[in-house]
Amino acid sequence: MKGMMKMNYESKMSYAKNPMQTIFTSLAISLIFMAIGFVVGILFVPVRIAYMANTILGIVLIGLVVLSMFSRKAIIPRSFSITYVYIFTFVYGIILYPVLLYYLQVLGISVFLSVVLGGVGLFAVLAIQASRKEAGYYISMGNVLFAGLIGILIASLINVLLFRSNFLSIIVSVIAVVIFSAYVMYDVSVMKAMLSRENVSSRNDLSIFVLNLYLDLINLILNLLNVASYFDNN
Repeated sequence: MKGMMKMNYESKMSYAKNPMQTIFTSLAISLIFMAIGFVVGILFVPVRIAYMANTILGIVLIGLVVLSMFSRKAIIPRSFSITYVYIFTFVYGIILYPVLLYYLQVLGISVFLSVVLGGVGLFAVLAIQASRKEAGYYISMGNVLFAGLIGILIASLINVLLFRSNFLSIIVSVIAVVIFSAYVMYDVSVMKAMLSRENVSSRNDLSIFVLNLYLDLINLILNLLNVASYFDNN
């Protein structure tokens, strides 16, 4: 019993002392769960669903924008089990299977991997840049970025419901890349500000940060893939 209590205490001390490391480690784990979900999608999702990738992509992108809005307006609780993040990313890996398969077919594996790795690299550079600034440095961008999310949501809905224009979709994706790039710096800045003035009493307190960074990264990658597929076809 004393041994278990000591392990729990040491575990708590590890994420309390270095919560930023815990957040990015949890983000990496969430991406692994997404990859597992993708494999499950390949094995069990009917092929005919893959042919609906364009429609699914529109729905996915809109859903991600809405979820990003909810997570930043406290509609989603600020503290919840990291297990829910892992379950969400696993399920989203299954949902993304036809979309990612579509991009693999359109772009080819080399271009596809280049874009994905480029998105991860961009995310890493922006996160490192923000982490080197003082806490709260980019918080002033919050209202402008949220207004940008609303604009993306409205434009995406109009395009999906009325125009179904590839060109408008690319314009929205380019704007989305800019907005979610800025959101990476904003979210890291918010993390530093909140962690500097609040005690981390539980790993659950960090889950919302993991979710926000996951949404930033996936939005970046999907919109970069959308832009790349447009130029590859033209």
